[in-house]
Amino acid sequence: REIHSLPTGADALADDDSALESDLDHPQTRFLFDILSLMMGPARRNDSNHGTSAVFVVCLSAMAVVFPEPRRVPLDVVLLLFEQILMIEPLAADELSDAYKHRNGRSNGNVGALERRRYVGLIVEGLLHMGVVEIYEVDENEGPWIEIHHHIYSMFAIAMAQVLDLGDSFEQTVQEWHKAFVTAYFE
Repeated sequence: REIHSLPTGADALADDDSALESDLDHPQTRFLFDILSLMMGPARRNDSNHGTSAVFVVCLSAMAVVFPEPRRVPLDVVLLLFEQILMIEPLAADELSDAYKHRNGRSNGNVGALERRRYVGLIVEGLLHMGVVEIYEVDENEGPWIEIHHHIYSMFAIAMAQVLDLGDSFEQTVQEWHKAFVTAYFE
């Protein structure tokens, strides 16, 4: 075959997507998810761990759970969801608080609404630069729309939500995320 017709990246691993979707312990799935996990851990100065960012993972997971694929969603709606997630998920809130303290040289990590909105914008920008989400201008009269770039990213996000142990159960976590979004949307 010609070189440009060879499958590459996720397409090479996912000739049979049903194998990936049905078995999260499948070697190809684990390999791909390990790479995605490393990608979600952007390098941070003065961070000896260089671990996966809880903020990126939790926000992407919430987006995948609350707005199942394939779905383009108004960017403003996703920003609202991310703001709520940063307030209700201790793992993400703690990371945000630590970043705020480090950035401002303060001992108090209380992040106000304005700062949280700024961080939410940076989270979306980070996910966009990682290639995990795409932003579309659908119409001049409407704002931009956002979508998770590939269903493999959605699978990864949902799998991470299941293993992060954010609540008593994955179902409870999903319910809390939906509740937080609906509450914020109607405020």
